[in-house]
Amino acid sequence: RPGDFNQALMDLGTDIESAKTPKPDQSPIKFFCAAYLNGTYDKYPIKEPKKKPRPIQIEAFVLHNSKGEFLLEKNNQGRLLGGFWSFPIMETDLVEQQLDLFDNSPQMLERVSKKAAFESHYQTTPKWSEQIFPQVKHTFSHQKWTITLSEGVLDSFTPQTESEMAWVSP
Repeated sequence: RPGDFNQALMDLGTDIESAKTPKPDQSPIKFFCAAYLNGTYDKYPIKEPKKKPRPIQIEAFVLHNSKGEFLLEKNNQGRLLGGFWSFPIMETDLVEQQLDLFDNSPQMLERVSKKAAFESHYQTTPKWSEQIFPQVKHTFSHQKWTITLSEGVLDSFTPQTESEMAWVSP
């Protein structure tokens, strides 16, 4: 039966032909193995070098109202965390685009207010807290997020579409 043959090959691979502890002399198929015959079995499998995660700067806006509810936003499908709900977030690059920055000098970027970008994008003005929170870092397999938090109170905001933003109670 084909299933038994496939299982036998998998067992052979895990017990005798494993990549970490190969035992080529014990293999029943060693005379059919080019790596064994050439003495190069220790060079396989070839492992690809792991790519470093790409660093991304994120601004997260933790907004609540006088009822104690928090504003959450549904992340776009097709993006990382698509379909999940989170506090509104903006990538630093998107903040720069939102403010129509053409001068990318370090001095100009230091003056860019992420809060102003939020206000422009969502057409609302929260009462921002002056409290400074420590940055949060999270690494995905291909991205390393450094998240800066901004906290504020927002009482006069009604999400444009309930499916994309919502006030939730903890």
